Amino acid sequence: MQKDQAKKRLKLIKKELNAWAKAYFDEDKLIFEEQVRDQLKKELIEIESQFPDLITSDSPSQKIGGQLENTKFAKVQHLTAKKSLQDYFSFEELDNFLKKITEFSKQDFEPVFIEPKLDGLNITIWYKKGIMQKALTRGNGKVGEDVTHNIQTIKNLPQKLQQAVDLEVTGEVYITKADFDKINQNSEVQYANPRNLASGSVRQIESQVAASRNLQISFYALGQNNLDQAPKTQMQLMKFFESQKLPFNKEYKLVKSKAQMHSYIDKLTTKKDSFSMQIDGAVIKVNDFKLWPRMGYTAKTPRFAAAYKFPAEKVVTKVHAITIQVGRLGTLTPVAELEPVLVAGSTVSRATLHNASEVARKDVRVGDTVVIHKAGDIIPEVVEVLKKLRTAAQKKFQMPNNCPVCHSKVVTKDDQKQTRCLNQKCPAILIGALSHFVSKAGMNIDGFAEQNLLTLLEYEKIQTPADLYKLQAADLENLPLFQAKKIQKTLDSIAKSKTVKLSNFLNALSIPLLGQQMAFHLAQYIEQKIYTTKKQAKQISLTELLPYLDSLSTESLLDLDGFGSNLAESVVLWFQDPENQAWLQDLATHSITVTLAPTPSTQAKLAAKKILFTGSLQHLTRTQAKELALQHGASLSSSVSKNLDLLVVGLKPGSKLKKAQELGVTVLSEEQFLDLISYKV
Repeated sequence: MQKDQAKKRLKLIKKELNAWAKAYFDEDKLIFEEQVRDQLKKELIEIESQFPDLITSDSPSQKIGGQLENTKFAKVQHLTAKKSLQDYFSFEELDNFLKKITEFSKQDFEPVFIEPKLDGLNITIWYKKGIMQKALTRGNGKVGEDVTHNIQTIKNLPQKLQQAVDLEVTGEVYITKADFDKINQNSEVQYANPRNLASGSVRQIESQVAASRNLQISFYALGQNNLDQAPKTQMQLMKFFESQKLPFNKEYKLVKSKAQMHSYIDKLTTKKDSFSMQIDGAVIKVNDFKLWPRMGYTAKTPRFAAAYKFPAEKVVTKVHAITIQVGRLGTLTPVAELEPVLVAGSTVSRATLHNASEVARKDVRVGDTVVIHKAGDIIPEVVEVLKKLRTAAQKKFQMPNNCPVCHSKVVTKDDQKQTRCLNQKCPAILIGALSHFVSKAGMNIDGFAEQNLLTLLEYEKIQTPADLYKLQAADLENLPLFQAKKIQKTLDSIAKSKTVKLSNFLNALSIPLLGQQMAFHLAQYIEQKIYTTKKQAKQISLTELLPYLDSLSTESLLDLDGFGSNLAESVVLWFQDPENQAWLQDLATHSITVTLAPTPSTQAKLAAKKILFTGSLQHLTRTQAKELALQHGASLSSSVSKNLDLLVVGLKPGSKLKKAQELGVTVLSEEQFLDLISYKV
């Protein structure tokens, strides 16, 4: 980035961050996600590090908290100045922080104290001779607001300590997620999150409001005091808090190696949604207090402590280009090519924009700063554009008139929701259909990565999926990427795939609108028809199967679970298409055998249950888990709703777990699911 570009970018970011801070700290409003703010602030700091002469006094990197411009409370100077913690977003950044500590202490590893980072309102309380005297917000770090009348209503806060001592203690005021939900359910005003509700409650003129909202507090720091024997470590401080009945988070841990720290944070990340309060990361501090003054502070942050933020589910990045991806059904999908960014634990450089209508609705342009997240915890998606960071350089996006792959004219429906290339010989359509055909969810033929299939198309060895079964060793010899061992493995895999489950076979055909779940329901319907004439059949040849496929009607398919008129018509038309019939007849000459699944009994363990899987499963692939559920009578759901019966969660389940708990849906671990269906791994 050139300096003049950096100057313009800084001006825009500072304006946004200052507006966010004013709304968040002074008005208890959230104008965009805190995770988005973290990313913008990180970018600002990176630019200022590259161009230090551009740092100004009004920069968010130089300020702490709010500015108390229009406060309705008395301003009081803190006994001890308040600092912000440096935020880190990856283990690599955190490891560098630990390395500096170790270098300073000259130890192999200086023990550090870790605890969950509560997402609440920072409050400092003064005790005089053991009696609570005053409560202050963090304010701008030097001066805070006197909110004693509201803090005194907190039930878990002792008004009198066990010892008659003078203390300055700092903690976090919060509202539990359960109380937050109750308040939102009974309020005409819908609050953004527990943190803002807690902050707004503390800033009420009348203390009755705060008293009615069941505020709680958790302490973590000690300031000025007159203790005869003050704690010498953070661990000792926890024991002291316990002796005085000052509430604190008991999930803390003292770690003595980098591996222990990583393990603790991993566990915290996995279980974060199970906490009664909202947490957004972990706080890491040098345990030994004597090192603190020696390590000192920067202008804003202590060098002996830091905050690790959980992998963001929503992050900010820039759109470098908008490209077009042509799918196996000819659909043109605009894709945002992004500056690589970490989202929910993995690096993302591309995000779907879905269709022309969606691009227009969100007004995404090349050069924009955008917020992205992983839709369904898997697919990166642009959520919104930060238009206030836009310059005049960004131009509106237009869908192309021609397919970018084969250059044929494209067709766009009136609703702008689907633009398609209709050339069935388009290489993108061919390669997409072939890749899907050989996938594990299809015919499960190993050895055919996309590049291998491209090679076969380029050398005119195949034109349809049926041609894969005509391949001989001589066809593959001397082709790029095909060595002797690979050739034999590929041919063996093709031979093995000649026996396939009916649901997999149907899914492999790339029938428009027919996904894996609906292919399973269609397979069940066809199997029922087969059983009427072949009662004991366990498998059937493709030649025998084709008449059943030809006889499908739209009317009969409409009775199937999940089949609407569009899907039913799509399936019937696909099997009536002469080109599809021709290559299926060709495929049938290669001794393809389709295995049939017994129809689940109404007594099946999951009969009539709607089930959904989320998170990373440890014993099964997601496909295996779904197949097992279907085999035991369940139907699959794609989202959490009150109609869902079971949510099976793996590691890092994300937002679906929280929503299921709110709706009272039964939640099972992967192990409990396997026990339920008596499946041994």
